[in-house]
Amino acid sequence: MSVQSRADGPHGQPANADAYRRTFVRQVHSLVALGYARLDRPSFQRAQEPAITGELVRLIRSVIDDRNSPTNSWAHRYAVHDDPPQNVRDLKGKERPRVDIEMELTQRGRHPRFQFEAKKFPVNRKDAVGEYVGDSGLGCFISGMYAETHNDAGMLAYVQNDKITDWIEKVRERLVKQRESCELIGDWEKAEFIKDIEHCFCSVHRRPRVGRPMTIYHTFLSIN
Repeated sequence: MSVQSRADGPHGQPANADAYRRTFVRQVHSLVALGYARLDRPSFQRAQEPAITGELVRLIRSVIDDRNSPTNSWAHRYAVHDDPPQNVRDLKGKERPRVDIEMELTQRGRHPRFQFEAKKFPVNRKDAVGEYVGDSGLGCFISGMYAETHNDAGMLAYVQNDKITDWIEKVRERLVKQRESCELIGDWEKAEFIKDIEHCFCSVHRRPRVGRPMTIYHTFLSIN
């Protein structure tokens, strides 16, 4: 699970489950923001998603290892994994699907984890939004293929052309239009408690196969 009601909080103190969950989600996104701030964006304007993700992971690790980072008091508790295989029913070895990024909070007992699936919005992609919300994107979380035991997960959108606000609106409109197939509950909202990322939104989705809903955090990062 993403959090446990009796687990220690990020600073080793017992915490209320909801407060701990918010802190965990906020810290994970802070690490993404700090890694992104170190990204040489012009070098990745036409790069493929795995190249961008791989570099972002490397930079997040550099933040975690940086003793002078403002996050040093808590970031050292985290590990970040690039393209880790997922244990899915009936799939073994190389058949296992791989999520793009997994953040792990290392502590005694169960380790909370947060997974990101990344997609890019490049020049001349016929239906990038459809891919983002489809079976190989958001659908991986809705189906339970990724993060089956988690309460929260994230989508990373690498915007390589046009205005970032235009892509945000396109994704929002597609989710509302395909509300049933996307198992959307309620409305798309700004994730106000995530302060370090300007364009971060959240949506809640049913997961019929899993039996409980999941909150998805949508983070839009300009790469142009």
